[in-house]
Amino acid sequence: MGVVGPSFEGVKNTTDKLSQETLLHYDLQGNGAFEHLSSNMFDIYTTVLLLLASPLGSPYYPARTCRDLLISHPKLPDGYYYIDPNEGCPADAIKVFCNFTAGGSTCVTPTRDQLPFQRWTTRIKYYRRKYLWWRRYKGGHMINYSAGKVQLKILRYFSKFAVQKFKFKCMGVVAAYDTQYNSYTSSLKYRGDDGSVHKLLDGEASYYISNDGCQFKTMEEAETEFTIRTNDLSMLPVRDFSVANVKKFSKFGLNIGPVCYL
Repeated sequence: MGVVGPSFEGVKNTTDKLSQETLLHYDLQGNGAFEHLSSNMFDIYTTVLLLLASPLGSPYYPARTCRDLLISHPKLPDGYYYIDPNEGCPADAIKVFCNFTAGGSTCVTPTRDQLPFQRWTTRIKYYRRKYLWWRRYKGGHMINYSAGKVQLKILRYFSKFAVQKFKFKCMGVVAAYDTQYNSYTSSLKYRGDDGSVHKLLDGEASYYISNDGCQFKTMEEAETEFTIRTNDLSMLPVRDFSVANVKKFSKFGLNIGPVCYL
């Protein structure tokens, strides 16, 4: 017969001396602090976690979402923590930014958050296409994120809406409004996580545009900031984008913000 673990009463008494805050402190240190604890204390620590079902947001004890982590530890500051939406092996836990100030928003960052402001070349003649997806340009590719598709899909299941912010840098092209034609017909297109294609201000999501410097289509660098907010969670994160009427002298770039779920 194996060694019997600590009794419930023993664990209960121990929790009076070993608070969750202390456990959280030790676990987040990541400096081998537990090596100095006895094996019996480690057993108690593990049992306490199981009894309280309280995630720590660390690599070995990730939370399901930032919202769950906030419920367990309401005094934690905003910052980077680990989550595991599929609640399987912690080996596939992902590092995200938890915005507790915003109610426990889980923000997944892109693996490359800045696409350089430059002239983008392609073998496809510009005049043959009004729109061309960024991945079709030399050096372009689909936009990837720190979480895989499976984890994102499960994270969306526990969320009600998603938000993502962008800053589009331009020269000779527009992002949203075009003052020359007094219309939005040439506004940016983007491809959602499910492969669906959308266009800024198409009515399929809530769009917030500020500092629309690209509307004048001048030969000087300008920028337009915009935010996409939607209850159709499959629309985000953005995987690709397309700029209209790109000429040989045109330049553009994009700063990609994290996609945040709540």
